Amino acid sequence: MMEEYMAIRTRYFGILACAAALFLLAFATSIAKAGTVATPQDSSPSITQAIVRLAVIPGRPAAGYANITGGSLQDRLLAVEIDGAARAELHETSHVDGVMKMRRLDALVIPSNRKVLLRAGGLHLMIFGLPDMTPGQTIPMRFLFENAGTIEVVAIARASN
Repeated sequence: MMEEYMAIRTRYFGILACAAALFLLAFATSIAKAGTVATPQDSSPSITQAIVRLAVIPGRPAAGYANITGGSLQDRLLAVEIDGAARAELHETSHVDGVMKMRRLDALVIPSNRKVLLRAGGLHLMIFGLPDMTPGQTIPMRFLFENAGTIEVVAIARASN
């Protein structure tokens, strides 16, 4: 009986020792990763509050807005693709001599760890050829960045009040 007890005890401590070794290995690996330099995946921008403001007059362009927060590295937004739309363009609104003007941008710099707002009266998207939609519908969008690649989001359609 004592020999059986000793065998079970030895086996138990062997299993316990293996489990402890695996735990220490996992812990050491996580500590090693904590000090590494950010990879492009870690430095990707994030996009929140994406909406599409539907056109007042059917057939006219819609507008797109979102909050873009830069990752740990500066990046450039090159384009936005929107399911069902003919095209989307980056635009900037400015006031010149009391007149509101809009111009198309080829790209938009997204500074590291800074927020860039796409809003009415400033930077925004002009969306051409969007199919008929109703407020509340969702619209898949793909933001194409120079370094981060493609980031997919879902925007919500809003009325053009």
